[in-house]
Amino acid sequence: MANPPENNQQPVPHPAITEFLMHIRGEKRSSVHTVAAYENDLTDFFHFLLFERYEKRDKRGNKVIRDGGYGLGSVELSAIRPDYVRTWLATLKNEERLSPRSINRKISSLKSFFKYFLRMGQIGKIPMDRVVSQKLPGRLPVYLEEKNTEELFGNLKAISENLHFGDAAEKDPMMLKAEHSREITWRVMTEQLLLSILYQTGIRRAELIGLKRSAIDKARESLKVLGKGNKERLIPVTEQLMTAMLKYDSYKKEYLPEEVRGADSYQGQEMLLVREDGKALSPSFVYTTVRKYLSEVTSQKKKSPHVLRHSFATHLTYHGANLDAVKELLGHASLAATQIYTHNTIETLKEIHKQAHPKA
Repeated sequence: MANPPENNQQPVPHPAITEFLMHIRGEKRSSVHTVAAYENDLTDFFHFLLFERYEKRDKRGNKVIRDGGYGLGSVELSAIRPDYVRTWLATLKNEERLSPRSINRKISSLKSFFKYFLRMGQIGKIPMDRVVSQKLPGRLPVYLEEKNTEELFGNLKAISENLHFGDAAEKDPMMLKAEHSREITWRVMTEQLLLSILYQTGIRRAELIGLKRSAIDKARESLKVLGKGNKERLIPVTEQLMTAMLKYDSYKKEYLPEEVRGADSYQGQEMLLVREDGKALSPSFVYTTVRKYLSEVTSQKKKSPHVLRHSFATHLTYHGANLDAVKELLGHASLAATQIYTHNTIETLKEIHKQAHPKA
């Protein structure tokens, strides 16, 4: 029976994991987040096979020690049996209480991993016999009511005027730096623009963070977005949002100190959105920002950046947008992923019917 190395040394990754990750990075051009998810799932599975006791991260990202691994010490891909996989998944479900959705993602990771080595001729078959995906409960996207988005952006306009970078500032440029520190004002400007972009374009958090200055196409009034699988799509933007993005970009010289813009770590020359230290936005910055502002207009539990994406799609669908068009705007690979928004529309119509129809 094997245990992980002592002295806090991390076990050497299984060479098959390293090869597979190189494949999805290079040939499939998967995103950093996708690669990290695969790496986490596969490393956890192989640690379960190789060690009796092994270290992993729980659902909250904390390091924990798990018992009950197979402790094989080493294992060839061709020697991995279906019961190894089923036992690991049962542990995740019964002991770690992972959700059906999380378990299905891990099943998908293993299937992709073994299919790759099947194509490479390194294994004769995939050890996924009788491995059944978990049944998922029906779940509609969580979104903001239109009155909530109106309140949200009404609040943003009031805040911007208070900080002197709204419409009133156009009449008096000296107001731009008055009273408030540039650092605080820049942070609020960044927060407000990211909220506007997320709701008005429906892009994902990772896509927002990766937006470059070159993504702005003023002539065609659109935004070039790099989505999953490095697929590009053009999203039309309003004149108001285009103006806001261009102003924000030009204000970098006004608000970001010279020592920030001259530092080696400065990313504002390439990236559209940057923090007050000149670095690109982090996932946690975006999440915290969205949660903070959404907390002011809604009491619903879920307040993540994806709520604004769902709101974008739901509001378009409710107002009669073609489902194929919504699919293209969202960057969905298939129409099936977009059809969830028709359910929201139907549920809304049911509620209207129930309240208004005399026979309801």
